[in-house]
Amino acid sequence: MIAKRYYLFANPHKQETITGAKVLAEQLVNHQTHVYMEEWLHHLLGIGQALPPHQIDNRFSCMISLGGDGTLLRVSSLAASFNVPVLGIHFGRLGFLLETKLTDPESLTFKLINEDFFLEDRILFQATIDDGTSYLVTNEIALMRGDSPSSIKVVVSVDGAKLYSLRGDGVLISTPTGSTGYSLSAGGPVIHPQLECISIVPVCSHAVNHRPVLLPPDKKVEIFMPFENKHASRVYVDGQISLAVARPVRITVTKSDKRVQFIRFKQSNFIKRYREKQLEWYDDEGES
Repeated sequence: MIAKRYYLFANPHKQETITGAKVLAEQLVNHQTHVYMEEWLHHLLGIGQALPPHQIDNRFSCMISLGGDGTLLRVSSLAASFNVPVLGIHFGRLGFLLETKLTDPESLTFKLINEDFFLEDRILFQATIDDGTSYLVTNEIALMRGDSPSSIKVVVSVDGAKLYSLRGDGVLISTPTGSTGYSLSAGGPVIHPQLECISIVPVCSHAVNHRPVLLPPDKKVEIFMPFENKHASRVYVDGQISLAVARPVRITVTKSDKRVQFIRFKQSNFIKRYREKQLEWYDDEGES
C-alpha cells in the first residue's frame, strides 16, 4: 500500500499555528504517512520533509491549512489545480471556510487517514489579464484605484454587452464563497455557497444607480480600465496577490473547469454559521 501524503501550511506570523502544525505532523508521521511542508516550517519543526509549494502535485491525499481564512485562500487555488482536497483548521475567530479546531489531533488524524469525511466542492473563477497571466479565484478578483488618490474609470461588460461604465474606487467580481468577504464589506449580497453565480460589485461608485449584479455562472465578464492617472492602480486576487497596473488593462473572468474541494467531517449549516459571524461582528454596545 502506498503511504498517504499530506502537505501542511501554517501562518508564520501566528505561533499557535506553528505549534499546531508540529502536533499534527507528529501524529501523521506516527501513522506512517509522508508529511511535507515549506522550508521555513520544516526548519522550525524538524519533522517530515521540506518541499516548495510549486512542487506539489496530484499525488497528495490532502492539503492542510492551519490558521485563518487568509491562509486557506493561499492554499485553495493550488489544491484545486491538482484536484487535491483541503482541510482548514482554524485558530482564533470563526471563519466561513474553516472546518475544525485542533482539539483532538489523534481523532482528527484517524479520520483523515481513514477518509472518514466528505467533500464539499465549490465554484472557482478563471481570471485572465490581457498580458496573458491567469489566476484561479476562490473568493474574488478586484480592480481598484490602489495607489491613486483619485477615482478610476472601469467599464464592465457581460458577454460583450456593456453593463456599466463607472467611476469610483473600482469593482470586484466575487464567487459565492467570496460573498462573505471583501464583497460583503463593499455592499454585495450574501450568497449561499451551494448557488453557482457570478457577483459583480461596484466599490464606492460615484453613481448611486450602479448596484451589485448577480449573473449565471456561464457568463463571460470583462473589466476594462483606461489608464488615466499618474499612480498605479491595483489588481487583487483573493486578498493574497497584489499587482500594480500603470497602463490600460483588460481582465476576463469566467467560471473555471476546476473546483476547490473542502474536507468536511459533518454537514455544515451556512445560515447558522452566518448568524454566528453576525454576532461576532456585532458591537458590544449595540443590540443583536
